[in-house]
Amino acid sequence: MAIKTDQEALEAETAAPQASFNTQSQSSYSEESPLTVLVVGYPKSGNTWTSRLVAEALRCPVGGFWRQGSLGWDAVGLERNSPHVVFKSHHPADQVLAPMAGHKVLHVVRDPRDVACSGASFFPLGRFHSTQPERAYADGHEAMVCALVEGATGYSLPAWFAYNQGFVDQGVHLIRYEDLLVDPLKELLRIMAYLGVERDRDRLLKAIEKQSFSSVKQRAKLTEDHTFNHLLRQGKAGCYRQELSIALRSRVEHACGALMQGYGYPLDFPEDPEIIAALDSLQVVPSPVPLRRVGSAPEAYCLIPEDLDGLSHWLATPCSQPEDSLQESLWDELRQLHGLQPTDVNPGQPCVLHLSSNGFRQELLAQARIVVLELPDLLPALEPEAFERQLAPALRALAESFRCVHLRCPRPGLSLNVPGLERPLPSCLQATFLRRERFGNAAAHLPPLLPHPLELVPAKGAHPQMLLHGGWSPAAQPTDASRLKELEFRISILRTPRVQVPRRPKSPRSVSTDLAHARRGDQALIAWLFQQCRNLSASGGECSPAEPPAESIEIAAGKPFRLKAAYGPFPEAGVVRAEAPFFFHTAMVSRPWITVDLQGEFLLHRLVLENRSDMCFERARFLFYVVHDRPTAPLEQGRPLQGIGEPFLRASPQPSATDLGGVRGRFLTLFSPDITALHFRDLRLYGTPVVGECPN
Repeated sequence: MAIKTDQEALEAETAAPQASFNTQSQSSYSEESPLTVLVVGYPKSGNTWTSRLVAEALRCPVGGFWRQGSLGWDAVGLERNSPHVVFKSHHPADQVLAPMAGHKVLHVVRDPRDVACSGASFFPLGRFHSTQPERAYADGHEAMVCALVEGATGYSLPAWFAYNQGFVDQGVHLIRYEDLLVDPLKELLRIMAYLGVERDRDRLLKAIEKQSFSSVKQRAKLTEDHTFNHLLRQGKAGCYRQELSIALRSRVEHACGALMQGYGYPLDFPEDPEIIAALDSLQVVPSPVPLRRVGSAPEAYCLIPEDLDGLSHWLATPCSQPEDSLQESLWDELRQLHGLQPTDVNPGQPCVLHLSSNGFRQELLAQARIVVLELPDLLPALEPEAFERQLAPALRALAESFRCVHLRCPRPGLSLNVPGLERPLPSCLQATFLRRERFGNAAAHLPPLLPHPLELVPAKGAHPQMLLHGGWSPAAQPTDASRLKELEFRISILRTPRVQVPRRPKSPRSVSTDLAHARRGDQALIAWLFQQCRNLSASGGECSPAEPPAESIEIAAGKPFRLKAAYGPFPEAGVVRAEAPFFFHTAMVSRPWITVDLQGEFLLHRLVLENRSDMCFERARFLFYVVHDRPTAPLEQGRPLQGIGEPFLRASPQPSATDLGGVRGRFLTLFSPDITALHFRDLRLYGTPVVGECPN
């Protein structure tokens, strides 16, 4: 939306349409001072109805969208002769209030839960939402809720709270959509008083009848005005109770609740201290022993402490057991690798207990040292009575004798926003608990890792997971290794082809549209992953590297390198040299790498890399390095290269330069966490020999 803010542009714009509107004989209201009225509000808040109702009461035209530049479908009543004109707008307060100084502005607000339902029906999926590349919206309702909470990219609007707060802060005249529905005459009288004009009740009642939902809907059908007919949905309040899921309603209330209450919209999910206290038992604490993964399936597994001495059984209640095909695999691993005998009866001795909140039995806790609790449905956390019945017994009983050492989301789902809980609550969770007396000396405990690297095992066909982070554990200390592992995991999931092979042939136009959407999605994904790479870098990623010390020398040329795997006829080993289009070529594999042996220890100051310049530039978009002392590279310690952006990924590329900070080592390894091939034109490394070492 191109918005001009100077007063001259406003006067020219409002004057020109009025001149074209006044084509009939003089109106009985011609003695009134001319009014320019702007009805502004968040999309799907009743702007169109309000603007037409006000214009009908004033007997003036609706000039359509403010500053649109031309008359569109929403310009109506152009035949009316009046000194007044009404416009509508969705602009934020900071874009309309200054230009409209001296004119009348009406701010329309509607319950954001109903806004989400109306927008889901009106806007095409993907047009009006907050876009994150890794998110797949389940439907239009979820997309609209994301727009309300995070901001609407399609219209360049802030989130609902920030948008409306801007008008509240400036004291703009408020109209509630719901009040117009309940008592339109009362609200119109308020509006006329604010505008400083008088209209008799009969005139206003006729305007209300003419602009009623049923009358307008009928006229739209008779005139075959399909655009306006699509705009008209139900004209009711409170439809969200039937259409919007509990999870989405809770998210709207969590983000917008304070302002909603200020507007007089009651919350469906007020804060409940008992629920918050019970959910706090899921806070992850440092574990006295490392965790191990049990189960190799992408989603059917758990992480348990390596505190298995003296344990011989894994007790699984019927409600916690996975599907039959996965159950056998899980139990075989428990038996063969960990020596635990699966059983469904109480073994009468210390065991690992696997149970569900749906079939919780407190008497089983007496024999348990480790408890894996499945919470398959956390929606009751939003409703106190359901929470007390379905979730509270298990959480409170565990909190008495156990502490949570790991938490994960076992399958894709929604985030719930429980009032008073400072972090989003996934709709399902798997929690691992260890008995309190096993903790001992707190100083020796291992900080939690959320997500844990053992969770991040890419698998073909796996669904994108909801990964939990530090909000679930104040003690969480994610390392660069865990962050890199998470990035690699996300890349593997998000690289799934976005265009599926159709079962039935599609038209060329349809296929072309699909491919266009896929390309746009890929571009957004690449941009997002670039940002994740930069976030890993403590130096900020794009900052200019420091100049190497004057005594540093180029030390990579002529040094031997080796590859994880080579492509076709190219060798797996060679020497570093500048050569076009490249001096090596790895195979197309997962996590390809090239390791350079400097044949002595150096303090490394700067790495300069030149990408292949003839084709396939984008293969080098995710690059990491690690400096090490032994031939095998610890890739989990990798850090992102600097300067890996558009200038590096094009024909005649610019070199990337990375400040290595004087790190000491003999070997340098470059790698990508993606499935790709690496091929560089040149690699230059600047360093100084460690005392006692002589460069070859």
